[in-house]
Amino acid sequence: SDEELGSSADIQLEALVATYRSYNLANHDRMVRAFPLVPELVRRIRASGMRTGVVTSKNREGTRRGLRLVGIEDAIEVLVCADDVTRAKPDPEPVHRAVELLEADPATTIFVGDSIHDLVSGRGAGVLTGAVLWGPFARHELEPAEPDYWLETPEALEELLLT
Repeated sequence: SDEELGSSADIQLEALVATYRSYNLANHDRMVRAFPLVPELVRRIRASGMRTGVVTSKNREGTRRGLRLVGIEDAIEVLVCADDVTRAKPDPEPVHRAVELLEADPATTIFVGDSIHDLVSGRGAGVLTGAVLWGPFARHELEPAEPDYWLETPEALEELLLT
C-alpha cells in the first residue's frame, strides 16, 4: 500500500540522515579548511566596526566547531543556523533573522554567499548580495540570482567593504 511505501521511505531517509550525521561528526574537524586570506579578512572587517554574521544550513554545533577551527569564532557576532529557523535557504527567513539580530538596515547590509541558495535567500530578504566566485560554483551557475556584486577573490570583497 501507499502507506507502507511511505513508511519504508521515511525509515530509509532517517537511516541516510543518521549515516550522514555520523560521518560528518567523525570527519568534520579533519575536513574543515578556511579559504586562503578569508579568516584574516573577516577579522579586518570586524575590526573596522562592521557587524558580522553567518547564515548557514549547518547546525549550530557544527558551525561553531568550524568557526573555531579556522580561528574566527570570536569575530562573528551572530549565527543563524539550520536549527534556528523553520524554513532554510533559499527561503529568505534565515537572512531576515540575521538582519534582525544584527539590528541592521537591509538596504545597507550585504549577504555574501557562494551558492544559488545563498543569493536567492539574500535577494528575497531585501539585502544586497555578493556572489563569491572562489567557492564551489561557477559564475554561470550563480547568474540566475542576479547578485549585486561579483566577488572574484577575497581581495575583491575586501576592496568592496574596506576601501
